[in-house]
Amino acid sequence: MNDTGLTIAMYLVAIYFIVAQIFMLYFWYIIAQIHGFAYTIFIGPFEAEIKGLLWPFLYKIMEEYTAKDVIKTLKDVIPIHKTRKRLYIDKRNYLICILYYKFNYTEKMIEDIFSLTKNIIDRTTVNYAKKQPTHMVKFNDSQFLENISILYKQFPFKIPETNFIKFIDKKVTITLSSEQLCAIANFAEKMI
Repeated sequence: MNDTGLTIAMYLVAIYFIVAQIFMLYFWYIIAQIHGFAYTIFIGPFEAEIKGLLWPFLYKIMEEYTAKDVIKTLKDVIPIHKTRKRLYIDKRNYLICILYYKFNYTEKMIEDIFSLTKNIIDRTTVNYAKKQPTHMVKFNDSQFLENISILYKQFPFKIPETNFIKFIDKKVTITLSSEQLCAIANFAEKMI
Protein backbone atom coordinates (compact mmCIF):
# COMPACT_ATOMS: atom_id res chain seq x y z
CA MET A 1 0.00 0.00 0.00
CA ASN A 2 2.80 2.34 0.88
CA ASP A 3 4.62 1.61 -2.40
CA THR A 4 1.48 2.45 -4.38
CA GLY A 5 1.18 5.86 -2.75
CA LEU A 6 4.84 6.55 -3.46
CA THR A 7 4.41 5.48 -7.08
CA ILE A 8 1.39 7.76 -7.53
CA ALA A 9 3.28 10.66 -5.93
CA MET A 10 6.23 10.06 -8.26
CA TYR A 11 3.92 10.05 -11.29
CA LEU A 12 2.31 13.30 -10.15
CA VAL A 13 5.71 14.94 -9.66
CA ALA A 14 6.84 13.72 -13.10
CA ILE A 15 3.65 15.09 -14.71
CA TYR A 16 4.16 18.39 -12.88
CA PHE A 17 7.72 18.74 -14.22
CA ILE A 18 6.67 17.83 -17.76
CA VAL A 19 3.95 20.47 -17.67
CA ALA A 20 6.46 22.90 -16.13
CA GLN A 21 8.76 22.37 -19.11
CA ILE A 22 5.90 23.04 -21.53
CA PHE A 23 5.14 26.27 -19.68
CA MET A 24 8.87 27.09 -19.73
CA LEU A 25 8.79 26.94 -23.52
CA TYR A 26 5.71 29.17 -23.55
CA PHE A 27 7.37 31.74 -21.28
CA TRP A 28 10.57 31.62 -23.31
CA TYR A 29 8.52 32.36 -26.43
CA ILE A 30 6.90 35.34 -24.69
CA ILE A 31 10.33 36.60 -23.57
CA ALA A 32 11.62 36.28 -27.14
CA GLN A 33 8.72 38.41 -28.38
CA ILE A 34 9.51 41.20 -25.94
CA HIS A 35 13.30 41.27 -25.57
CA GLY A 36 16.25 41.32 -27.91
CA PHE A 37 18.31 38.39 -29.13
CA ALA A 38 21.06 38.49 -26.48
CA TYR A 39 18.61 38.70 -23.57
CA THR A 40 16.52 35.88 -25.04
CA ILE A 41 19.52 33.57 -25.44
CA PHE A 42 21.45 34.27 -22.22
CA ILE A 43 18.90 35.33 -19.60
CA GLY A 44 15.61 34.18 -21.14
CA PRO A 45 16.04 30.44 -20.42
CA PHE A 46 16.63 31.05 -16.71
CA GLU A 47 13.70 33.45 -16.39
CA ALA A 48 11.46 31.09 -18.37
CA GLU A 49 12.54 28.06 -16.29
CA ILE A 50 11.69 29.83 -13.03
CA LYS A 51 8.33 30.94 -14.40
CA GLY A 52 7.74 27.43 -15.76
CA LEU A 53 8.32 25.87 -12.34
CA LEU A 54 6.06 28.44 -10.68
CA TRP A 55 3.29 28.24 -13.29
CA PRO A 56 0.52 27.25 -10.83
CA PHE A 57 1.10 30.53 -9.00
CA LEU A 58 1.42 32.55 -12.20
CA TYR A 59 -1.61 31.01 -13.90
CA LYS A 60 -3.88 33.89 -12.87
CA ILE A 61 -1.36 36.39 -14.27
CA MET A 62 -1.15 34.44 -17.53
CA GLU A 63 -4.79 35.02 -18.39
CA GLU A 64 -4.66 36.50 -21.83
CA TYR A 65 -6.60 39.52 -22.91
CA THR A 66 -7.60 40.38 -26.43
CA ALA A 67 -7.15 43.46 -28.54
CA LYS A 68 -10.90 44.02 -28.26
CA ASP A 69 -10.56 44.23 -24.46
CA VAL A 70 -7.81 46.83 -24.84
CA ILE A 71 -9.81 48.83 -27.40
CA LYS A 72 -12.91 48.81 -25.19
CA THR A 73 -10.89 50.07 -22.23
CA LEU A 74 -9.17 52.62 -24.46
CA LYS A 75 -12.54 54.06 -25.45
CA ASP A 76 -13.57 54.14 -21.77
CA VAL A 77 -10.35 55.92 -20.77
CA ILE A 78 -10.77 58.74 -23.29
CA PRO A 79 -12.44 61.72 -21.60
CA ILE A 80 -15.42 63.49 -23.16
CA HIS A 81 -13.47 66.69 -23.71
CA LYS A 82 -10.00 66.83 -25.22
CA THR A 83 -7.35 67.24 -22.52
CA ARG A 84 -3.58 67.13 -22.06
CA LYS A 85 -3.71 65.93 -18.45
CA ARG A 86 -1.08 63.26 -17.88
CA LEU A 87 -3.53 60.99 -16.11
CA TYR A 88 -5.43 60.44 -19.36
CA ILE A 89 -2.49 60.75 -21.75
CA ASP A 90 -0.40 58.15 -19.90
CA LYS A 91 -3.27 55.65 -19.89
CA ARG A 92 -4.02 56.28 -23.56
CA ASN A 93 -0.37 55.91 -24.55
CA TYR A 94 0.06 52.70 -22.52
CA LEU A 95 -2.93 51.11 -24.26
CA ILE A 96 -1.71 52.29 -27.67
CA CYS A 97 1.69 50.76 -26.86
CA ILE A 98 -0.01 47.42 -26.11
CA LEU A 99 -2.00 47.53 -29.35
CA TYR A 100 1.11 48.32 -31.38
CA TYR A 101 3.71 46.02 -29.79
CA LYS A 102 1.62 43.09 -28.50
CA PHE A 103 -1.16 42.87 -31.08
CA ASN A 104 0.84 44.24 -34.04
CA TYR A 105 -1.68 46.93 -34.90
CA THR A 106 -0.37 49.45 -37.42
CA GLU A 107 -0.39 53.15 -36.68
CA LYS A 108 -3.13 53.56 -39.29
CA MET A 109 -5.29 50.91 -37.59
CA ILE A 110 -4.92 52.67 -34.24
CA GLU A 111 -5.73 56.01 -35.88
CA ASP A 112 -8.92 54.44 -37.28
CA ILE A 113 -9.96 53.37 -33.76
CA PHE A 114 -9.96 57.02 -32.72
CA SER A 115 -11.76 58.20 -35.85
CA LEU A 116 -15.09 57.19 -34.30
CA THR A 117 -14.51 59.08 -31.05
CA LYS A 118 -14.73 62.74 -30.14
CA ASN A 119 -10.95 62.87 -29.63
CA ILE A 120 -9.68 62.13 -33.11
CA ILE A 121 -5.92 61.63 -33.25
CA ASP A 122 -3.77 61.30 -36.33
CA ARG A 123 -1.01 58.86 -37.19
CA THR A 124 1.77 61.17 -36.00
CA THR A 125 0.20 61.29 -32.55
CA VAL A 126 -0.03 57.50 -32.54
CA ASN A 127 3.65 57.34 -33.54
CA TYR A 128 4.58 59.46 -30.52
CA ALA A 129 2.11 57.71 -28.20
CA LYS A 130 3.49 54.22 -28.86
CA LYS A 131 7.04 55.35 -27.96
CA GLN A 132 6.24 57.47 -24.91
CA PRO A 133 5.73 54.53 -22.47
CA THR A 134 9.15 53.09 -23.41
CA HIS A 135 10.82 56.37 -22.45
CA MET A 136 8.83 56.70 -19.23
CA VAL A 137 9.71 53.19 -18.12
CA LYS A 138 13.36 53.63 -19.12
CA PHE A 139 13.64 56.72 -16.93
CA ASN A 140 11.47 55.13 -14.20
CA ASP A 141 8.93 57.97 -14.22
CA SER A 142 6.98 57.45 -10.97
CA GLN A 143 3.98 59.53 -12.07
CA PHE A 144 3.61 57.45 -15.26
CA LEU A 145 3.84 54.19 -13.30
CA GLU A 146 1.24 55.47 -10.84
CA ASN A 147 -1.09 56.62 -13.64
CA ILE A 148 -1.07 53.23 -15.38
CA SER A 149 -1.03 51.06 -12.23
CA ILE A 150 -4.68 49.99 -12.49
CA LEU A 151 -4.41 49.37 -16.23
CA TYR A 152 -1.21 47.38 -15.68
CA LYS A 153 -3.05 45.01 -13.35
CA GLN A 154 -5.81 44.62 -15.94
CA PHE A 155 -3.44 44.39 -18.93
CA PRO A 156 0.00 43.26 -17.78
CA PHE A 157 2.54 43.97 -20.50
CA LYS A 158 6.33 44.22 -20.48
CA ILE A 159 6.96 47.41 -22.41
CA PRO A 160 9.73 46.61 -24.90
CA GLU A 161 12.99 48.48 -25.03
CA THR A 162 13.25 50.34 -28.31
CA ASN A 163 16.33 51.65 -30.00
CA PHE A 164 16.56 55.34 -30.64
CA ILE A 165 17.02 56.29 -34.26
CA LYS A 166 20.15 58.31 -34.81
CA PHE A 167 20.12 60.57 -37.81
CA ILE A 168 23.29 61.29 -39.70
CA ASP A 169 24.04 64.99 -39.98
CA LYS A 170 24.23 65.79 -43.66
CA LYS A 171 25.75 68.99 -44.90
CA VAL A 172 24.81 70.26 -48.30
CA THR A 173 26.99 72.80 -50.03
CA ILE A 174 25.42 74.89 -52.78
CA THR A 175 27.61 76.86 -55.13
CA LEU A 176 26.01 79.92 -56.64
CA SER A 177 27.34 82.14 -59.35
CA SER A 178 27.55 85.92 -58.82
CA GLU A 179 24.55 86.34 -61.16
CA GLN A 180 22.46 84.00 -59.02
CA LEU A 181 23.54 85.78 -55.82
CA CYS A 182 22.54 89.14 -57.33
CA ALA A 183 19.18 87.72 -58.40
CA ILE A 184 18.53 86.45 -54.86
CA ALA A 185 19.55 89.81 -53.34
CA ASN A 186 17.25 91.70 -55.76
CA PHE A 187 14.38 89.36 -54.94
CA ALA A 188 14.96 89.87 -51.21
CA GLU A 189 14.96 93.65 -51.60
CA LYS A 190 11.65 93.54 -53.49
CA MET A 191 10.09 91.42 -50.73
CA ILE A 192 11.00 93.97 -48.04
